[in-house]
Amino acid sequence: MRLIFFALFLSLASVAQPAPLPKLNGDAEATTRIEKMLARMGGREKWAKTRTYYIVYQQYHSGRRMGVGEERSWRDVSVPGERLELWRTDYEGHTPRWGHAFNKRSGWIRQPEWLRDYSSQELADNLKFWKRDVYTMFHRMAAGDAALSYRFTAPNRIDVTEGGENIGWWEIDRGGTFLRWGVDNFNPYNPGSLSYIYGPYKKFGDISFPAWGASSDGLYRFEYLEFLVSPNALPDAVFDNPAAEPPAELKLR
Repeated sequence: MRLIFFALFLSLASVAQPAPLPKLNGDAEATTRIEKMLARMGGREKWAKTRTYYIVYQQYHSGRRMGVGEERSWRDVSVPGERLELWRTDYEGHTPRWGHAFNKRSGWIRQPEWLRDYSSQELADNLKFWKRDVYTMFHRMAAGDAALSYRFTAPNRIDVTEGGENIGWWEIDRGGTFLRWGVDNFNPYNPGSLSYIYGPYKKFGDISFPAWGASSDGLYRFEYLEFLVSPNALPDAVFDNPAAEPPAELKLR
């Protein structure tokens, strides 16, 4: 009887224990730094299980188009799905409101004067960028996406490839602090490369994330006000009405 009970106990214990996350592909220095970063951000398991984000941040634009804005975004990082709502006051005192959304089948963009569907090429560009976007990559790295490979190049840079293609680079210090991210020669919104510098970690509930970021040219910076994560799909109401912003209380499931 004791043997039967003990076998049953071991069987239940094995069911209760989650399967270990896959090993990251790459050299030891690169993968160790990524593991440390995810640990400091709330744990690799947390980010691996996360499917959706709700993010609010304040924006500050310098240069030719000075102004202040705020953006709310809903992002699915397990399958393509995103909605952004942005409003900003520019240097002429106008407050334009802009929105866009897409999934793997379709997408649209809204300006103050018009609303239209994305062309097939625009949708393809958004989907291609979604796979390498910084927010999506936190989930892909944590989940141990087998398509990704990492290579460390001193002093802090980690190059990321997928299918032999470079899909971006990260700077993470020895202690796991996320310093910088960028993609070279690919940006669906502007030609050329882009990169961002990030500030120290800040607590958002049971995760940590950089408190702020800034473009490397210093002309654009932003401060995170809310950063929520969930293992569930985005609420259907996020995509219900392209002509108007989602309800103010709508966040995540």
